[in-house]
Amino acid sequence: MIKSIGHLSLIIIFAISIAPIDAKAFDLYFDEYGKIEWKDEKIRLLNFEQFLLRNPNTIGYIGFHWGNKSEFAEMKQRIKRARDFLLNRRKLSRSRLVIVTGRQQDYPLTILQPVRKGSPAPVF
Repeated sequence: MIKSIGHLSLIIIFAISIAPIDAKAFDLYFDEYGKIEWKDEKIRLLNFEQFLLRNPNTIGYIGFHWGNKSEFAEMKQRIKRARDFLLNRRKLSRSRLVIVTGRQQDYPLTILQPVRKGSPAPVF
């Protein structure tokens, strides 16, 4: 019986992950992360891209914050790397991606947020 429940859970998770989702105003961001390795960031960007492709009525916003002045230059490099990865390597349409330079705060943070076309832009 445990195997059946576990198998059923996998089916439900799979069904949820492939079903299109109507992107509304979310209580939480789609994803957010601090300073992580590029290989891990690529996985998160791929998940974000897949969501956008499954939901053509959305625009993807990526917000970047930095922790201190020395991290500002690194944040600009991370913005360029993420934009190049999604637009040039993954061929996401430029009209589907908006990059938002956030503000200085206690720690660096990248926020991924889809928004329905025509809705107000998120505030990071």
